[in-house]
Amino acid sequence: MTYHVIGIDPGLRTTGWAILVKDKQNRNIHHAASGIIQSTNYQDDAERLYHIFAQLKEVIKYFSIDFAAIENTYVNKNAKTSIRLAQTRTAAMLACREHDISIKEYQAKTIKKRISGNGNADKETIMQYICLHLDIKIEEISPKIVMDQSDAIAIALCCISEID
Repeated sequence: MTYHVIGIDPGLRTTGWAILVKDKQNRNIHHAASGIIQSTNYQDDAERLYHIFAQLKEVIKYFSIDFAAIENTYVNKNAKTSIRLAQTRTAAMLACREHDISIKEYQAKTIKKRISGNGNADKETIMQYICLHLDIKIEEISPKIVMDQSDAIAIALCCISEID
């Protein structure tokens, strides 16, 4: 039996997602897919949020997801940014719940600590760890996309490591 986990790194302009698969018998974990959802072509926040919701629903349906993990919202100095991030998380969470998938939430520091052992690790360190240990070759993709994907992979890795 295998488990499919989606990790979601929410962002109103760019949302990263990643699918990890764990074989229950030998406990191996591998990277099945990852990508981004860009909503920069939409002017209206409601259109952006719906686009993220709809795209995540398609990914979830395609990969038959069992569990979901999402980064928890932190409060920015800019209240508008915090609200937009919370709205994006909500769109992602609703896409998961529409498929009856339970969702685990993780703080950024928790994710970094579990992946690298350092709660203050930078994005480059997290990306290097993920590429090394999951044998992912994503160096041909632009740096921004790589970061969004590696963040989503790290989030999924936190969740999948808790599954027996």
